[in-house]
Amino acid sequence: MYEKIDILRPFFEEPNREFHIRELARILEINHMTSKKYLKQLEKEGFLLETVSKYVKNYRADIDNEKFREYKRFFNIQNLINSELINLLDREFAYPTIVVFGSFEKGEDSINSDIDIFVLSETKKELNLEQFGKKLKRKIQLHVFSKKEYEKLKKINPHLVNNVANGRVLRGHFYVFK
Repeated sequence: MYEKIDILRPFFEEPNREFHIRELARILEINHMTSKKYLKQLEKEGFLLETVSKYVKNYRADIDNEKFREYKRFFNIQNLINSELINLLDREFAYPTIVVFGSFEKGEDSINSDIDIFVLSETKKELNLEQFGKKLKRKIQLHVFSKKEYEKLKKINPHLVNNVANGRVLRGHFYVFK
């Protein structure tokens, strides 16, 4: 599975972009024939779509394929955890509840998407997350609420609360109702 994830990495990072066989070989630092073999296999498995323009074959992500989105979700969450951002938030906000939600968590993000992270904590801090944004190639949108603010949010913006409830809890416990 990890080999497949490695080959799909450029498609996960830029799902709307088309890649030529040789271009992908350069990015992945593999032989172009090996690249071609993997791309054909991934197309057969439904991860990629082949496009032809003026005698040139390119490949792009099949973003409508459920299996592609599931692998992309795994890739996104692993990258987020490996970036150490979650550990930093855990330390800085004194063991908060941390939930990643939105298009990034669903595996539907693109290069222009941000990473939405909900933090439930009584600690309030401004953090510079620019280095993590560069590492993850996405802008990071932090939504920090105290328990009291969260209770108000349920009434004011139930749509946001529903999005958070449908996200993935990475630290702590998230209760919609207590």
